[in-house]
Amino acid sequence: MLRSAQLWQLNQDPLTDLANLSMVHLFPNVLDIGSKIDMQGLRGVDFPALRIPTEPELLLLYSQINRTFAHSELLRWSGFYLSFLLFKNVVIAHGVKERIIKQVSSSSNDTVEGGVGGMVENVLEMCEKMLRERPPIVNNGKL
Repeated sequence: MLRSAQLWQLNQDPLTDLANLSMVHLFPNVLDIGSKIDMQGLRGVDFPALRIPTEPELLLLYSQINRTFAHSELLRWSGFYLSFLLFKNVVIAHGVKERIIKQVSSSSNDTVEGGVGGMVENVLEMCEKMLRERPPIVNNGKL
């Protein structure tokens, strides 16, 4: 599966593609009725029991398959790319929220508080937390 994902590039940028693949590790594995994040992921699963690589293992496997990036480089930049993709999802969710407010939503299940419309603030918080916890490394004042 990883080999297939590595060969299939969504954005013609391998780090963005890797972030897309690993983003699922950030979201809870069970949809929480009280949560405002209406996305299901892998956070909280038993990775070894399911034989699914953890995010650090995924980055290591990717660096072994795609030798363009060293594992340490992937670790340094993963937070930036994940934050970028989270922010992209915030923008998409905000557009959905605006369509709900204007009553032109394509889904009858979405509300301003729940579904995709309710995700904006929580995913933005995830994005900000990711940048705080895993900022890109600055070399000589340059990214």
